[in-house]
Amino acid sequence: MEIYRDICSRDKSKGLSLAMGYFDGVHIGHRRVIESALRYKGTMRTGVLTFDKHPLSVLTGSAPPAIVSEDEKKDIIRALGADCMYILDFAEVRAYTADEFMDILADRLHVRAISCGSNFIMGSDRMGSAELEKICSAHGIALNVSGILTYNGMHASSTAIRQAVGEGDMALAGGMLGRPFGFEAEVIKGDMRGRTLGFPTINQRYPENIVLPKYGVYISLVNVDGSWLPGVTNIGLRPTYSVDYPLSETHIIGYRGDLYGKKVRLQLFDFLRDERKFESADDLVNTVNGNITQARQWYEKYMAGRCDIDEIK
Repeated sequence: MEIYRDICSRDKSKGLSLAMGYFDGVHIGHRRVIESALRYKGTMRTGVLTFDKHPLSVLTGSAPPAIVSEDEKKDIIRALGADCMYILDFAEVRAYTADEFMDILADRLHVRAISCGSNFIMGSDRMGSAELEKICSAHGIALNVSGILTYNGMHASSTAIRQAVGEGDMALAGGMLGRPFGFEAEVIKGDMRGRTLGFPTINQRYPENIVLPKYGVYISLVNVDGSWLPGVTNIGLRPTYSVDYPLSETHIIGYRGDLYGKKVRLQLFDFLRDERKFESADDLVNTVNGNITQARQWYEKYMAGRCDIDEIK
């Protein structure tokens, strides 16, 4: 997949079908919009137009936290099969009216089809799908508008996903995302206390720009060298041995390797308990061992074939 950060002229030989939106999370509703653009694959090039930052960060100076990093967004869109992706600086294009911007897309990129969501707004004049239909028609562009998807009777939205993550409801967040919620961060040196207590952990500073889960302990999967391994993850300020920044601390069940300095990806599943301060090391050890037992039972029930269950028994 080709990545562009401008809207200069590209290959016009086939025309371009373009999905448009910020796609913060690339959730099931976003995927429907993107897949609508990809159905033209073979007859024209297919791509996604998005922005390098949330539009609200430019318009109001404040924006909600991201659900995925830009790199993860690119990886997901690449896996869907897009030929290209335009990641624009919103501040540079915000002054265009919808008609002016559509004229640029038609002239420079030879756009012949646009896909968007029903709540999509374009241009400084904030044109919605009804107005965009007329503008696209005038430029010889087909407009495909996808309705809002629901999950368990709720509208699938980035706002709902952020709320679910903040409440520790990873089943709801994952259902709306169409994949488990997770993040990637470098493994940093800790105080190595877990080793002395019988459950070594990897420490990762939680990414500052990604929506923060409810503090507490989760069942997790950890990607180590391409393999998903079972884990128990505490996210928070670790009140027993406190830190002053959100920390992800994971015991990878059955793993004894060295991951210092590597970027490691986690996926979060069931919420087991709130983070709390322990009165003694024995209390901590007993509680964590109980969480590890819960995790093993969960993996055996739900994850057979996805990780090596034999190694964790």
